[in-house]
Amino acid sequence: KDINIYNANGIEPLPIIGYVFNNLYTQGLTDNMPCNFSNFENYKIAFGNYVYYTVLHFKGRVKYYEIINEPNSAFCNERGNKWEGSVEGAIMYGEVLKEAYIRAKQADPNVKIVMAGMGTWDGLINNWYKTLYLYWFNKYFDILGTHPYYNLKNPFLNPQTTIDYIN
Repeated sequence: KDINIYNANGIEPLPIIGYVFNNLYTQGLTDNMPCNFSNFENYKIAFGNYVYYTVLHFKGRVKYYEIINEPNSAFCNERGNKWEGSVEGAIMYGEVLKEAYIRAKQADPNVKIVMAGMGTWDGLINNWYKTLYLYWFNKYFDILGTHPYYNLKNPFLNPQTTIDYIN
């Protein structure tokens, strides 16, 4: 209903599909803790199915989807995941992104997939973007998402530094 209202008023929504933990697609696959995957392969398949049916449901009404919000953010790390600031974490996110991209395009070939913006500058410092490109996960998104947080007290958190780093 909300999507139809947005569309009727010329607003293009950008929904985020999934925060890492959601019982709609993780039932029993994460030991009830975000990012603490007991069966990562099954998680990817379940998440891919969730993406497929979400995109299929909104086909023609939603053009863009971000895949997971800030996958490197600390809320997961505090619960024992492997994602925060690690190459392994970036690869795990890349695998989820790849599955989501493939399944989204199966549901709607015209949909655009946005790679998640990182939760902190640490996402850049800890080489998430470099790792995603090194392992060719850049083939599995149409738009690079960023969250260029600005902080006057931290020279690393300004928009130009973010742009320079990504370039």
